[in-house]
Amino acid sequence: MWAGYLLWYFLDRNDIAVGLRWSFLRGWSFDLFIFGAAIIFIAAIVFAKKVMIAVPVGYIIGLVLAVLFNTDTFDPNPETYVNNAWTIWTGVYLVFIAAGIVWEVLLAKKHLTPSF
Repeated sequence: MWAGYLLWYFLDRNDIAVGLRWSFLRGWSFDLFIFGAAIIFIAAIVFAKKVMIAVPVGYIIGLVLAVLFNTDTFDPNPETYVNNAWTIWTGVYLVFIAAGIVWEVLLAKKHLTPSF
C-alpha cells in the first residue's frame, strides 16, 4: 500500500500522472501526502487495516475528481484567478479517511459484540 501511495505522490508531484501542469495544486499535494502518511502510520500502530486502505484510495480519487471538476474564479481583490481544486481534493480525501475510520470501528464493534 505504501508503495502505491508513494508512486502516486511522485507521479502527481512531477506532473506525470495526467501530463498536465497542475499549477493550482503546487505544494498542496505534499501537505496532503504528509497528513495521509501520518494517518497511515497511526493506523498501522493500532492495526487499522481499513484506514490504511482508505487513505491512498482517497488521495487518488480526490486528485482525479479535483482535476475533473475544478473551476477558476476571478478574485477582484488581488486581481487573480482562484482555483477550487484543493477544496475538492481535500474534501474527498477527508471523507475517505472518515469512512475508513467508521468502517474500522463498525467492524471492530461487530467482532466485539457477542452474538446470541
